[in-house]
Amino acid sequence: MLPKWEDTYGIPVVSTGVTQIKAMRALGARKIAMLSSHAVYVHVKQTLLAQSDVDVIYLVRGGWRTLDIIETLESDMGVPVLHTVPARVWSTQKSFHVGQRTTGYGRLLAELPDDPC
Repeated sequence: MLPKWEDTYGIPVVSTGVTQIKAMRALGARKIAMLSSHAVYVHVKQTLLAQSDVDVIYLVRGGWRTLDIIETLESDMGVPVLHTVPARVWSTQKSFHVGQRTTGYGRLLAELPDDPC
């Protein structure tokens, strides 16, 4: 559907689901720790103990007010943290060829890795 819209309107088109998948690929994710809305920082440690070989911590649900803990989680846990908002910002920048690195919201926005798709 997105390529059809891009052809029709002549501009890049992004969607939340696609941005998250592209972001996971850009971060090299093969195994993902998924966390529900009631399991944030304290539960991340418990989740990682059970799934110690994950490549990315995926904070499901963009409505969480957890943007302020992404960088701390990455530092403490040693793996990238993916949240829907930074994924959307990263993918939008890639689609429009913008390269504005931003610190404070995790590796994805700080490094702006290439889109592997």
